Amino acid sequence: MAGENGTNIAFKLNGNVILGRTSTTYTSNSDEIELSSADDGRDSVYTIGRDHDEISGEFNMITTGTNDLNNLFTAKDAGTSTPFIWGGLDSGDFVITGNCLIRDIEISAPDNDRATVSVTARVTGGHTIGTYS
Repeated sequence: MAGENGTNIAFKLNGNVILGRTSTTYTSNSDEIELSSADDGRDSVYTIGRDHDEISGEFNMITTGTNDLNNLFTAKDAGTSTPFIWGGLDSGDFVITGNCLIRDIEISAPDNDRATVSVTARVTGGHTIGTYS
């Protein structure tokens, strides 16, 4: 069974691929709620609470084109939910879709090296697992 080449994974925001990607991560976690009481003795009892999903990525700093730095700041400053696709972009590829809020933008400009932009987005309203079409 072949694995997916990370080079083929993209973060698409508001219908457009964010250009210059060097890495991206999708994280999904859930709150853990302890229900234990003294009646349970030494055993702990848990249930799962709310889900929290987050997308992060690092991109070479591109200031022209679709979803450039200006567009990322526009989405963040608007504070409104933006549709996303995270995953492969070939027909049938695994994807996660939903809406997100751009939470953090960090620009790094080291001496004698590429300037990069790191983006963190919080998924709002849940996600959908599917295939790219």
